[in-house]
Amino acid sequence: MQLFRLHQAAWISILPFLVHGPSPGQEAAEPGRQFRKQLGSMNCRLSVPKDRMSLSDQCVVTLQIDGPAPLYVDPPSSVITTTGWRARAMPPKLTRLDDGSERWQQQVELEPFGVGDNVPVEFAPYRIRSGNEIKEWILQWEPISMQVSSSIRDADLSFAKPITSPPSLPDDKRRSSGTWIALVATTLLIMLALAGMYVWRRSRSRGPAKTPLEQSMDLIAQWQMMPSFNSTHLPELAQAIRRVLESHFALPATRYTTQEAISAVQQSNLLPPEQISNLAELLTAADSVKFAGDSPGSDVCRAYLKSAHEILTVLAVPIERTVPLEEEKPPR
Repeated sequence: MQLFRLHQAAWISILPFLVHGPSPGQEAAEPGRQFRKQLGSMNCRLSVPKDRMSLSDQCVVTLQIDGPAPLYVDPPSSVITTTGWRARAMPPKLTRLDDGSERWQQQVELEPFGVGDNVPVEFAPYRIRSGNEIKEWILQWEPISMQVSSSIRDADLSFAKPITSPPSLPDDKRRSSGTWIALVATTLLIMLALAGMYVWRRSRSRGPAKTPLEQSMDLIAQWQMMPSFNSTHLPELAQAIRRVLESHFALPATRYTTQEAISAVQQSNLLPPEQISNLAELLTAADSVKFAGDSPGSDVCRAYLKSAHEILTVLAVPIERTVPLEEEKPPR
């Protein structure tokens, strides 16, 4: 009782601490390791909560810098320089303290890639500056070591499972192999049948390919419905007629000049004189557009398109090529 009375003042002095905890100016003891550095007027601290961890675990370290405001910290792009760890830096936090100074704080998650009793962790340097100081400080921490293990300590043996024997194999191996062979053969037959049906339907849907004459007639029909048909289409129109002459009448019209193509058509007696004249005008106009840059009007181009349709219509009708016979000479 007297002991309580003698130390009553001491109990009263520590009672607020027991109820409310440490005062704002004091720091509570933190677990793990603490590394401190003083750079000018700035207090730097690196907190490592543990020095032993498992391979599947992670460790969150905290970097804290206190100094006069304003406080500038330039963190590196890669927080650590060692390759045995994966580091993920959290966004930093800047807090204003009661005494007018500032506190910069950042947390970094570390995950190990390997095991060992002394796995080093080396942090990259930070560039810091506080207050109105011009000098820039380099914060470089010494490498720290961590013990990383892949085994489980203090394991609960009640969760262990007994060792089971391997599953028994089927007695009849021939029946099993025969079933697999039948399944594989059935699958192949189904795939072949489906492929055959696909090819057959594709060949039916395509139908016979169109001849150059049919393609040219379709092209002219499209141009007749197009209001914007102009001189830029004349070279393609002339080339379509040349392909018809080459594919259906064995005349190399695509390699002939305009004069050579007209002469070959005259000698083969493929067109009447009026259509030959129209063909010559069309090919000549197409050459002028292609090589000389001429630009006939819309009405003229429409007339050439009509002439091309008439020429292809005549070529589509089978005609008899007349061959001049030599006059019979009277017998002497």
